[in-house]
Amino acid sequence: TTYAAYGRHPVTAFCGTPPLAVANGGGNLQLTTGSLVIGFALTVRTAEVGWMFGGALLVWCFYRRESSWSRVALSICAVLVAFFPIFLHNTSLYGNPFYNGYAQIDSDALPAAFAWHLESRFFSTILSLLLPFGIKPLVLLGNIYTYGVWFFWWMAVPTILGLVLYVRAFWRSREPKFVFTLCLLLTATWLFVYYGSWEFRDTTLAGSTIGTSYVRYWLPLFIFGIPYAAYALQSLQNRMMRRGVFVMLFLLSFSVVFFQTPESLVSLYRTAHANRAVTQAVLQKTDVTAVILTERSDKLFFPDRRVIFNDLLDQKKIDRVVAFLADRVPMYYFTELQEHDIDFMNEHRLAQYGVKWSGGGEIGGQRLYQLEKISN
Repeated sequence: TTYAAYGRHPVTAFCGTPPLAVANGGGNLQLTTGSLVIGFALTVRTAEVGWMFGGALLVWCFYRRESSWSRVALSICAVLVAFFPIFLHNTSLYGNPFYNGYAQIDSDALPAAFAWHLESRFFSTILSLLLPFGIKPLVLLGNIYTYGVWFFWWMAVPTILGLVLYVRAFWRSREPKFVFTLCLLLTATWLFVYYGSWEFRDTTLAGSTIGTSYVRYWLPLFIFGIPYAAYALQSLQNRMMRRGVFVMLFLLSFSVVFFQTPESLVSLYRTAHANRAVTQAVLQKTDVTAVILTERSDKLFFPDRRVIFNDLLDQKKIDRVVAFLADRVPMYYFTELQEHDIDFMNEHRLAQYGVKWSGGGEIGGQRLYQLEKISN
């Protein structure tokens, strides 16, 4: 719609006339609505405030003459109104509207590179928010290549090519319409530095998958890159070649989303269908007042049953909780652990509390145990 309305190529359509149009005649209603949407988005994922605020500030710097301070104040107020429930939530949990779970990070959790800041609670908190995973250049570059280039190479290549072509065109013509490009570079720098040094595996699947956290963390970059990929495609002189490349991009994207990876939509549909059978089987074997201990299957049973996450890194705490609940509610354990692991747990951890896991019927590749008292 923007391209058709302004008759420009995809990049300048985003960063040229539209901001001016909003500044001059967009109306307070549109401004307030857009600010409310941004505020609601930040309530869902406040960690993205860095690049969102930076992008907004960058746009304002270029178009401040077309926007009055009253409209800036209106926009800020709309964001705060949308964010007000989060302030209430933080006050209820932490006693301060500006505190959050990240602000309570223990200084021991900070990267070693920041050890010289540990004497200052202020600096340790700021660093834990801005660089929670430190800076590891080799890990950073590896993740950028794996999830930013290699995994979606058919989109990354035209995006990079389109960016290069656009920058060349900008320097030749000296056009000032490059705000969108600056926003892309700002966002890319922030997201790469913020998340790129994190080493983790949040899936049991081998290799890189579309469900890996980096893909969703860097989703704004994929969206930002679409106009540049379109610009590269538009630069092809041959119409048939342009259409052929477009069809290829569509088919490759469609294949990954629906079929290619273990976390494609078709695979997830099959998994969800199998999980529904597991859920029904477990619900039939457990009382409505029961509490289920599990590692990864909490979403299958909540809210139909109360669920406790089995923290394998703090087994003593879990054992005490299980022993405390033994006389109060029916307790079950749904797990992928093998029988010899359960035997070890019973003999060396739970026996001192006079309870044990028994049963172990297989359901969907896992086992369901019930907590019983050890008879004297």
